[in-house]
Amino acid sequence: MIRLATASAVLAWLGAVILLMQFRWFKRPPLYARLVPHLSRLSKAQTTTEPSHPRSFSEFLWQLATDLGERASSSIGGTESAATKLERIHSEMGLQAFRTRQVGAALAAFAIAALAATILPLPQVLLLMTLLLAPASAFVYAELRLNAASANWQRRLENELAVIAEQLGILLGSGASLGSAITRLAQRSHGAAAADLSRVSARVSQGVALTTALQEWDTIASTPAVRRLIRVLCLHSTEPDLASLVAAEAEVMRADSHRKLISALERREQQVWMPVTVAALVPGVILLGVPFIEALRLFTLS
Repeated sequence: MIRLATASAVLAWLGAVILLMQFRWFKRPPLYARLVPHLSRLSKAQTTTEPSHPRSFSEFLWQLATDLGERASSSIGGTESAATKLERIHSEMGLQAFRTRQVGAALAAFAIAALAATILPLPQVLLLMTLLLAPASAFVYAELRLNAASANWQRRLENELAVIAEQLGILLGSGASLGSAITRLAQRSHGAAAADLSRVSARVSQGVALTTALQEWDTIASTPAVRRLIRVLCLHSTEPDLASLVAAEAEVMRADSHRKLISALERREQQVWMPVTVAALVPGVILLGVPFIEALRLFTLS
């Protein structure tokens, strides 16, 4: 217990020093900042190169949670920021609320692990691993949930986009403008594509150009199907027969969805045979093993 208390005190002291080092009133100013009052020829660009520091403890926690979240996302293979993923799934939480909840979950996991460590007689190495892995696992789990929700939204969007493109082509063919067709589809449809179209329509009503709003949708959605459709829709100001181009793109989407469906069915068909093969091999191995073991016994006796 004395060793455990000493190790906990050392870790707490190191953590407190690391936290306090982020504040300007505790951290020693760098050399260039101490030399600035004594140098008259220092340019203004050189005097403004000091890195920004958080002004309060809450701002420091916010920056720390953001940095840890981005590093956790990159460590598990993520290439996009959490703000983009939250905007993609139309989450009501902002980035700050998501990071705050993520840090809260990590702190709760640390408290539970510490409580379990005080109750259970664990070795010191296992105790330290538990105290470190519990908050890290909770932090990464929240990031994995966000990645899964983002991937699910992209999958839903690709599945719905062919129908949306067909309806958009019909409305354009009937004489409606691209902006009015998008607004009508956003109001009368449901699902992931309709939610994205509602955001495009809202951006246009705010004064943003239609082409810019469509490009913003492409950046947020980040799917090949949306990118191809938006490239076609951006021709609305120069292409007189936009309806036929949208209809052709809808046919391509239908064919692509059909190929993906056939591929998924073939994979499931192969997965069905795996337990059947295992179920057939196990009794066969047992039946072959019995006479083999009996033959070995006879040879050893002779």
